[in-house]
Amino acid sequence: MLLYKYYGRLINVALAQGLPSDLRSDLPFLFIWGTKDATAIPFVINKSKKFISRYQDIALEGRGHWLMIEAKDEIIENVVKWLEGLTSTRSQRLEKL
Repeated sequence: MLLYKYYGRLINVALAQGLPSDLRSDLPFLFIWGTKDATAIPFVINKSKKFISRYQDIALEGRGHWLMIEAKDEIIENVVKWLEGLTSTRSQRLEKL
């Protein structure tokens, strides 16, 4: 449930910035969470995959809720890899056209 609240907040921020309310449902979504975060419940995280088509999660073992304080370098590394994966996938799709 908490993940949906965060996702909902992102949508509300997007709307406040004037972005369209009908965002594509196939947009990529990355959720990085700590295995010692009491608010990140694996059951809910796994269930989210059914509702967000391009959902990907990364669990950081032994980390809690404040990931940017506890694991800043790991976060940056994972986000960069994720973005590189998105751009290489997009490039491959464009090459096939």
